[in-house]
Amino acid sequence: MKRKGLFSLGNRIIFYIFNFFIFLTLYFAIVSPNLTLGDTPAGNRTTWISVVFLLFLLTISLAIFVNEKLGNVFRYIFIKRALFSSIVIFVLVILLQIIFVELTHPSIGFDAGAIHSALTDTKSRELQAYYSLSTNNINLMLQQHYLAKFFSNSSWLLFDNINLFLVDLSAVFNTLIVAVMDRRKISNVLYIQSIWLALFPMILVPYSDTWVLPFVSLYLLSYCIVFHSKFNGILRVFLALIGGRALSASYFIKTSAIISFFAIFLVEILFLF
Repeated sequence: MKRKGLFSLGNRIIFYIFNFFIFLTLYFAIVSPNLTLGDTPAGNRTTWISVVFLLFLLTISLAIFVNEKLGNVFRYIFIKRALFSSIVIFVLVILLQIIFVELTHPSIGFDAGAIHSALTDTKSRELQAYYSLSTNNINLMLQQHYLAKFFSNSSWLLFDNINLFLVDLSAVFNTLIVAVMDRRKISNVLYIQSIWLALFPMILVPYSDTWVLPFVSLYLLSYCIVFHSKFNGILRVFLALIGGRALSASYFIKTSAIISFFAIFLVEILFLF
């Protein structure tokens, strides 16, 4: 009984801590100047695209709520045929991403720009000073250098396309995680991922924040299959090895990406009780 009590207490503590930090994340996202309508002290302004998009969402929501026929159509498409609709929307979002990247692929400054500049400019004193201070980005720069040599191309378009592929691959792995844990929720995760991908500007920034995503998703997927599935032993051992390699890659791309591993480790210790 004492073990069960300790287990329940630990679960509740983890639950409350997790929800507290999720609430903080949501709160600071909502009060962010980037989401403020109108002019802000930071000099941000709401674009006409944002205003029209918000008005469109408000109009559609009111129409579905007021018009019964339209509400029934909405429920049939997005709830009764949820799996089919979610897959179609997910594919359409990816196609829109590809078009968006092909039409824009701008040059980026900051750390992503420093990495890209180092692919062709190896004698810049400014870049040498940057890498002497930001040694964590050397590994990513070497990876991009290898890809630039392999494709004989160092354009922003190439690396934006690679970046887009990695982000979408992470979304696929996330969907597989939900499929392993509860197949009934696949349509839900596809809807969520479609919204995220449609509004995710980082597909234009080939940097460690995005390049590490599929590796994190892969080691989480490996963990779910190894510990929370009924697959045969050989497959689980193989995926455990794959997960270990993905975890190592996550560490070398972005050190903070292995925080999820430590969270899993601590929770699994709790479950030993």
